[in-house]
Amino acid sequence: LDPFKEELRKLCTSTEKKKRLVIIPDQYLFSVPFGALYLDTTQLIDEFDISYSPSIGILKMIQGRKSHFLEKPGKRVLLVQDPTIP
Repeated sequence: LDPFKEELRKLCTSTEKKKRLVIIPDQYLFSVPFGALYLDTTQLIDEFDISYSPSIGILKMIQGRKSHFLEKPGKRVLLVQDPTIP
């Protein structure tokens, strides 16, 4: 989590009671229990409602375009991609 700790901390300071974290893992990352990982002294599951999606396309399809959280103004998104994959 080290590369993302600062962004996750910013999300934790949000005024919302519990924030939503959608994880789109790749390959072996599907077996990582992200909710059990720690951000400082707190597990992610204690700070976020965590859900998983196999891809951003599937996530968008499931949630429907009109209500999709990426299209709502004021929402923060942290997208991370492996730079070695084209």
